[in-house]
Amino acid sequence: MTNGWPDNSPDRLEDICVQFCATNIETFAAKNETSGQYDLQEGITLPKSICDKLLKALVDIKPSTVHENFTIFSDTARSQLSSICLRKSRINDKCLKLLENQPIVDLELSNCQELTRESLKTINKFQRTLKSVRIEGRSLFYNCDENTNALDESAVLECPNLRTLCIQDYDFNNPDDLVLSTFLLTLPRLTHLDLSNCGLCAEHVTSFQSLPQLRSLNLSNIMKEDGSDTENKQLLTHIGQLKSLRHLDISVADDPVKFLQPDKTLSDLVSALPQLVSLDISGTNLPGYENAEEEECCIVGLNGRQFKFLGLLDCLHDPCFRENLPAEQVTGHGTEDQVLLSVQRYQDRSVMLCSALNKLFHLFQAGVVSDQCKALECLLEGMQRHPADPHVQISGSASLFYIAKGDQKENLTQKQKRKVIDLVLDGMEAFSSEKKMMRNGCLTLCYFNVSQDVLYCYSRISRVLLDMLKVEQEDDFIHRIGIYLLNCLACQVNKQQKALVGKLGAIDTMLMIIKKKLDKEECDDMMEVAWSSMWNITDETAENCKRFINCDGMLLFLRCLKMFKDRGELLRNMMGLMGNIAEVKDLRHQLMNSSYITVFSDLLDSTSDGIEVSYNAAGVLAHLASDGPDRWCKDKPSREDVLSRLTRAIKRWDITSKRNINYRSFEPILRLLVHFDTPEVQLWAVWALCNLTKVYPEKYCELLENEGGIPRLSVVLNDPRSQQDIKELITSILQNLQAFKEKPDEEDMDNT
Repeated sequence: MTNGWPDNSPDRLEDICVQFCATNIETFAAKNETSGQYDLQEGITLPKSICDKLLKALVDIKPSTVHENFTIFSDTARSQLSSICLRKSRINDKCLKLLENQPIVDLELSNCQELTRESLKTINKFQRTLKSVRIEGRSLFYNCDENTNALDESAVLECPNLRTLCIQDYDFNNPDDLVLSTFLLTLPRLTHLDLSNCGLCAEHVTSFQSLPQLRSLNLSNIMKEDGSDTENKQLLTHIGQLKSLRHLDISVADDPVKFLQPDKTLSDLVSALPQLVSLDISGTNLPGYENAEEEECCIVGLNGRQFKFLGLLDCLHDPCFRENLPAEQVTGHGTEDQVLLSVQRYQDRSVMLCSALNKLFHLFQAGVVSDQCKALECLLEGMQRHPADPHVQISGSASLFYIAKGDQKENLTQKQKRKVIDLVLDGMEAFSSEKKMMRNGCLTLCYFNVSQDVLYCYSRISRVLLDMLKVEQEDDFIHRIGIYLLNCLACQVNKQQKALVGKLGAIDTMLMIIKKKLDKEECDDMMEVAWSSMWNITDETAENCKRFINCDGMLLFLRCLKMFKDRGELLRNMMGLMGNIAEVKDLRHQLMNSSYITVFSDLLDSTSDGIEVSYNAAGVLAHLASDGPDRWCKDKPSREDVLSRLTRAIKRWDITSKRNINYRSFEPILRLLVHFDTPEVQLWAVWALCNLTKVYPEKYCELLENEGGIPRLSVVLNDPRSQQDIKELITSILQNLQAFKEKPDEEDMDNT
């Protein structure tokens, strides 16, 4: 750990192998064509240490198909599971039965909608080893008859060694229903019981007395805001009979529960539970008003007791701001520690988690979060647990933005960065119509290094951004960021990736944006970056150049040129794109008409954006002329006039001009050196190489040499057909290369 942050070390080799095997299941398993499930290949036995990890990885990668893989773990001689989490998976009764001989210790079946009460029989087969069960949803304890919503009285867990039981989102609200009481009678060793969000009556709590070892009771969201004071007090009275309780949670997530006599009610409860050291009363008024005369304890109802933990999130009258709170740990929003503990502790409760995330966001806004590593880990876990909750995703992504741009961002490990990016994209895909989500996601992504952090998911992020750009927005802000990100990505990727983003509709989308701007007669940074993006993704990518032509891009080019002829950066970007098209031999005939040639020729005289517009226009014309006089358009301007203007423009440029251009390859330029029949074409090529190797030797001298430029230049230099000005430029290029080679490295220079 460095300043609280983990080391930037790779995953353990075992974890990498497990992830690979889960992604490529055929490496160790074979699909049974009859059943459609996977079996372990002959001769393979899975080490016990990786079985739990492998199943978790299979669930995480694709929970909807994990049921196809359960036969892998059916033979305990070849695989052994102890802890399994099947949250939101499509596992059914038959699949779970395949595991009945496994020595399961911990079992989670949250929101597994295809399980029925039949699976209770399988769970009971784990009775010898099973210590912890977590169940959310309705199916396991309800009758399978579609015409009834009644609890099934035969639904019983026979696991006498069970220590922890969590059942959430069940309605046990009928006081005459004995299912819960019967259920608990079979669990004599239970120490932790969680019935959060269940419908309970006060009478149900009396059945908890059948659990002599019960130490922890979670009844979060059992008390109701619309319930009477008498009903809620009766519930607390029954809880007070559980004398061995050390932890009690009676928090409320939505509207606060108000007692008529909060101080007395809390005092009676605490007095009845002498061993209590942990109490969560979040979302209630039980802390009462602060009593300034009480010096030892600022919460009157706690009777001066000290606690290890006290939950005060969203309590009325903000008790979390009081001094001398009687607990080692407190949830609330009075301090950074309180907020971070809230985010950490309420991971499974989306409403309370969202409240805590909003409070964390306000701390980030104020710039007062010091433990950003802990904040990040809590944020990531919360967002990962609630992928379908837009409130959690939006609140979480808002804080991720501040971490990504904050002064501690350099401490982020590569693993953390990828997790942030993946979760942001998850949220943007799931909630593409939520403006706040898209805005937060785009802003967060902007602060990552494109070449180092983002390229691993280039296809996915491109698809998300393009889909976003196709949707109408009230303002251009989100579109502006999206285009900026796409352009940054396009600058860093290879030819195959550029072709991919073209297939995803990048050209069509950029042209759509440009057309809308033209219709409004607007030329802003969005217009300029849209052209820049197309310039980048058409670079040495013929299929994208063809897409531009086929989508009537040239018509929009002429419209932009006519309407915004004085916008230097716009002209440079458009002409850069024209240069890419001109490099594609099979597309040059599309540019070979009188209107386009006239436009390109006139731009030779442009002084917009330094020499860039003139330079790009010259490059287009040089490539068009390289096809020879037979391919030149029959109408005016004539080839001779254009080549004459081309020469005059080149000789006007300053060879030391700074450039706003990025070449990845000189091959398109080097191909022009062989055209001795058109020296104007050669002149443009050698001038370009001379300028770039002179002004940016570190970047372009090695590139030119690596691409075999020196022997090709030497051929032209020694050919008697070459003109003198071309030879002089080649000589200068070779001198630039030699000077670069002779330049000493900085580390070799004396420190004098």
